Amino acid sequence: MKKIKALFFIISVYSLFTISGCNGCEGDVCNPPDPFDKKRGEELSRTWILKVGEGKRDNVSIGEWEGLTVAFTYDTEKKQGTYTTERPQSSLVISDRDKIWKAGGTFVFSNPETSEGVNTIYRDGDTTTPVSLSYSDGQIPELAISFTVRGTSNINAHENLRTTSVTGKWNFVFVPKQ
Repeated sequence: MKKIKALFFIISVYSLFTISGCNGCEGDVCNPPDPFDKKRGEELSRTWILKVGEGKRDNVSIGEWEGLTVAFTYDTEKKQGTYTTERPQSSLVISDRDKIWKAGGTFVFSNPETSEGVNTIYRDGDTTTPVSLSYSDGQIPELAISFTVRGTSNINAHENLRTTSVTGKWNFVFVPKQ
């Protein structure tokens, strides 16, 4: 009888720990962390304004981009986001400005399932021009965006027929718009 009571006690204790412990969960199986794209999508989803002097091509500030705003939204269900821009008046013709920042469009993360994959987006289905993202969450969050425009595009930019090119490495640093 003592053996039966001891066996019953051991089985009861084992069952109690099995049922109540972590409800059969191990590690993050029951409460997986948020997907990387959800966190980055939340960080991006606001309106950003270009910091003064931070619209650069080949590390040279291009004043024509002062006042640029970009608004991002991201849908974790669709694994796709949208962006819209308010672009300042520019001496660049529309087709060349669109190579840098279109008035709006869509984007996807290069790999929404990894921490590194959410640091790169592709705009408007163009997988040949990756756009690098760097987000810092300081007292004032900053979003750094960089990409390279390839090819040549020479245009007459002003009445004095100055020639401009949009090719090169572009870097933009944004802060949240107030």
